[in-house]
Amino acid sequence: MCDEKNLTCTISPGEPLCKAFLTDRVRLNQITLNIISNAVKYTPKGGKVAFRPFMYKNTNGTVELHFEVKDNGIGISEEFQKEIYEEFAQEKNNPMLCRVDAVGSGLGLPIAKKLLDLMGGTISISSELGLGTTVEVMVPVTPVEVSEDEEEQTSDTKNTTYRGTVLVAEDNDINYEIAKRIFGELGVRIDHAADGLEAVELFKSSRPGYYAAIFMDIQMPMMNGYEATRTIRDIDRDDAKTIPIIAVTADAFKEASDKAMASGMTEFVTKPITAEQIEGILNKYLGSFPKGA
Repeated sequence: MCDEKNLTCTISPGEPLCKAFLTDRVRLNQITLNIISNAVKYTPKGGKVAFRPFMYKNTNGTVELHFEVKDNGIGISEEFQKEIYEEFAQEKNNPMLCRVDAVGSGLGLPIAKKLLDLMGGTISISSELGLGTTVEVMVPVTPVEVSEDEEEQTSDTKNTTYRGTVLVAEDNDINYEIAKRIFGELGVRIDHAADGLEAVELFKSSRPGYYAAIFMDIQMPMMNGYEATRTIRDIDRDDAKTIPIIAVTADAFKEASDKAMASGMTEFVTKPITAEQIEGILNKYLGSFPKGA
């Protein structure tokens, strides 16, 4: 995305204090991705985005993982900074919005804040309209000893490939590129829908059984994932009732999961989606699918 917007991307890691540490990797990735995605989204073409991770050791021996995301984008007003962690809050009156082509869901930062609260971490934001934004995150971690043998171990994950096509409904370019890469490594063809309405139309125009599964984002323009799923389930076609529809969302809380199941979705996974999650779903629902290179 930085290349597409001609943004300068800088990564400046500090010195690590340990070779490995314990944390919730999936949630840490989700927090990081949400914040970086915002920085890219709200920085005009030709701007800069910098990512700086570093570690800090307290006097009592505890270790903190920090990272800072800094951009020279459109910035956030002082007034909106007071409500920035409220779900679905969006600064629609920012006079600098005309400089970027961005439509947000208002969930990225609220979800990051909730997850950090649960992990005992913190988040702070400093910003000025027209000058950019700096977000700093802290997560307490537990250092662990790693032997040389463990460092040399390689993953024993089977390199399984699948034949077939899935429909991926996702309006965020970063999330789509991640999914595209993972599915490609597994040998799965994908069709992309940029919103819920397009997902419905692609399914309607496909022949019965063409799609093996649908990975459905929740917050999308035109038609959200819940509405798209209900519309697909109501189509007068046998596969419309049985096709696995997987909810893929940044909202990791039970209310979202319950709503997904009530709308007719088959499974619920949280972003950032991983190769292990996708392969697990393919094995679970497409077990009879022919495999091969």
